[in-house]
Amino acid sequence: MEGIESYKGPEKRRSVRWYERLPVKYILVNDTDKPEFSPHYEGIMRNISAVGMCVETTLLSDDWKERLLYGTIKVAVTLNLPNSTTDICALSKIAWLSRLPEKNAHLLGLEFMDITTTASDTIKDYIISFYLKRT
Repeated sequence: MEGIESYKGPEKRRSVRWYERLPVKYILVNDTDKPEFSPHYEGIMRNISAVGMCVETTLLSDDWKERLLYGTIKVAVTLNLPNSTTDICALSKIAWLSRLPEKNAHLLGLEFMDITTTASDTIKDYIISFYLKRT
């Protein structure tokens, strides 16, 4: 589904979110005393805002999953928004993690920690353009 989804609970988000499925690439980064990097993974972005995104993935080992939840692992993510000439790159942390047993997949709620102003503005412009088209 592209666009706006209805949410029945109390709104906790700080930014407007856009729902769209786009391919995303990411690696898991252990930035503690001994740096460690996962292989490159691919997932599907489910939604995005200027401060974070939700990614669906089927490739998440139990070892990495546990460390993600403890906050010792960060997620370096790259995606290309339609009509954008450059990739959006950001370092993020896990805000939440949810299992999708029917798909043998997980949803990763990512909160951007390090993102350039240009990348953040590109996301905002992308979202705002779609909202303006709907009015």
